[in-house]
Amino acid sequence: MPRDSLKPFRNRLVTVSGQVVLMHHGGRYGRYPFHNNTRMLLRDLMIEGQPIDHIWLKVPQRYYNKRRRIINQRVKFKAKIVPYVKKGMHGFIQEYGLQKRSGFTIINGNHEEILDHEEKYFDEELTVEFFLKEP
Repeated sequence: MPRDSLKPFRNRLVTVSGQVVLMHHGGRYGRYPFHNNTRMLLRDLMIEGQPIDHIWLKVPQRYYNKRRRIINQRVKFKAKIVPYVKKGMHGFIQEYGLQKRSGFTIINGNHEEILDHEEKYFDEELTVEFFLKEP
């Protein structure tokens, strides 16, 4: 099923809400808790008012450790719509996927609980540059 309804949002930051159905750990535990080696299945998504059936999202492995709190919960987060190419039955097809940009917020009726408030990790390596003063 092509996600052509996401084409107008290409390379834009959007708000996504959906229900977490399944979490799958891809491979052995990594050395760092911010490696994206866990896949999360989201169903009944709403992306900027557009209904989407399901989507697989790659998330850091620290969410796999919190899966008991997340499974069967409705979550909200910000993501960027990115195009990718996949192999279809009649050649290659351009699809649209999500690249997570913010932490998850669990939605329980009128109450919202931020999931990432107790710990922060850097998703990219830090570069430190030293400048030497000339005497």
